[in-house]
Amino acid sequence: MSFLPRSIVIAPIDFSVSSVDAIRTAVELAGSPANVHVIYVNPSLSPVSPIGVWGDKDAEQQCAEKAHRYLDTYVASHDIADVVTAVEIGQPAHQINEYALKHDASLIVIPSHGHSGVKRAMLGSVAERVIRHATCPVLVLHRDETE
Repeated sequence: MSFLPRSIVIAPIDFSVSSVDAIRTAVELAGSPANVHVIYVNPSLSPVSPIGVWGDKDAEQQCAEKAHRYLDTYVASHDIADVVTAVEIGQPAHQINEYALKHDASLIVIPSHGHSGVKRAMLGSVAERVIRHATCPVLVLHRDETE
């Protein structure tokens, strides 16, 4: 049973080791894998990139479909089952917050991507933007120093 008043928990990932921790934490907090939405945001193709210039207009959608297949494989390879998976296209922080709003999420669980040294105290740019613009609480997981 979850302590959350509503049960949808969003776990945005980037396929790093920290991503698995975010998914597992989200499942624990949500009380059920079915209440966890694992989302990956595929950045928009730049109009000045080779695919953007010479690719067909469906190139972004094809990239998103491949990302979704990879996401499903990634989740399964870490013995995580019954979560909802989604791939969005666009600017990561914006898409994460839009997805959370659309699905009436009660929490976003996101790994921090701090760096060593002076930058260690700073959050990754995506995590920081999610925190600034989210309409629900955000739990930022501390990055393991060994990563």
